[in-house]
Amino acid sequence: MEQKGNITKSTYTSYKRYMDVHMIPFFKKMKIKVKEITGDEINEYYAYLRAKGLKGTSCQRHHSLLHLAFKSAMKRRIIPTNPVDQADRPKSVQFIGNYYNAEEIKQLIDCTKDDPLHIVIIIAAYYGLRRSEVIGLKWSAVDFVGKTISIKHKVLQDEDGVAGYDVMKTKSSYRTLPLIPVVEQALIAEREHQAEMKKAFGRGYCKKYEDYICVDAVGELIRPNYVSDHFPIVLRKNGLRKIRFHDLRHSCASLLLANGVQMKLIQEWLGHSDIGTTSNVYSHVDSESKKLSAEAIAKALSE
Repeated sequence: MEQKGNITKSTYTSYKRYMDVHMIPFFKKMKIKVKEITGDEINEYYAYLRAKGLKGTSCQRHHSLLHLAFKSAMKRRIIPTNPVDQADRPKSVQFIGNYYNAEEIKQLIDCTKDDPLHIVIIIAAYYGLRRSEVIGLKWSAVDFVGKTISIKHKVLQDEDGVAGYDVMKTKSSYRTLPLIPVVEQALIAEREHQAEMKKAFGRGYCKKYEDYICVDAVGELIRPNYVSDHFPIVLRKNGLRKIRFHDLRHSCASLLLANGVQMKLIQEWLGHSDIGTTSNVYSHVDSESKKLSAEAIAKALSE
């Protein structure tokens, strides 16, 4: 599987992990040739993945990669048909995120004022950004005059370290949003704090990431993995309900829905390429908000 030039480095790394950890060990034990593989063997592989504890969505990623690999084999005339077409595509179970309500978000922000993740949490909670988008935010993306903030750069981390990219996940990921006053004040405070740290550490302050917003006390970029690892520690320390950092994105969307924001507008706010993605993830939340409409019409007609 050498299509490295057609996909991002992070995607290639994920694909390689799928192959090294699951695909190669499983199919190697079968001791059969590529042209002998049928839909039955593919289905056995999916059963193996489920036995390993992989969820439906993860199994679907393996399905897509296998289909791509066998499609390449067909193109090279190694096999006449794609055996993945004969297999049963794994079904995904609708994801229901773990959300914070407004009071929990406020409490989280309030108790992390002295934590390195404070500005990271504020941005994620108010804008529902992906982890890579939050860490990738630069000062140059914030227009304090025009009152906007642009999401157009991301930071990813792999075994080789961290790297910034101007190529976003999808075209819809590029978006310019209004600068929320609360976030603006937090950014101004953060900029002043960073200026103080530069003076305090002098030559010891890292200048490599000075255009990035999310840096630590000595100017080093906050690593994406650090965000995921440190976030649960913050929650335990402050006695807060356990959620993932990514659930701040879901919390943002659920709060928007609960306050009457239309699904299409939430799609644009989150940077989803397809409204179907937004609807599938948040349909259960939307149904909760519809109860308010039901109660309102019932009350209106009963008077």
